[in-house]
Amino acid sequence: MAETKRETLEEKMNRLDKELGEIDFENDLDAYKKKADELGKVAAQYYNQKVKVKLPRARTGEERYVTVNWNDYRCVIERGKEVTVPRGVAAVLEESEEQAIKADEYMFCLQEDYEREAASLNVN
Repeated sequence: MAETKRETLEEKMNRLDKELGEIDFENDLDAYKKKADELGKVAAQYYNQKVKVKLPRARTGEERYVTVNWNDYRCVIERGKEVTVPRGVAAVLEESEEQAIKADEYMFCLQEDYEREAASLNVN
């Protein structure tokens, strides 16, 4: 007898999301609502799973603690220490880091544009 692989919550969430997208909600609203409810329950399980995170130590001028609010959950995380948090909190931290990187890149581009424009106008 062949052993079947058990579907992870992430795989199940992706499958349900795909199935939800395939339902014509205008013609089958009940099936759409049922699938959306099922997806919501699986997503809640997935994002409430505990995971370990460790933020880098605080640099000079940076706060030692980071406060994260996710839905009704609030936590304070000390930089440089490994902590266990719901996956949803980890996702907020990851998204925050990605946004900070994008903001830094944007500011760098603006600075380059300013310097190029200033040089073309002979402004110091």
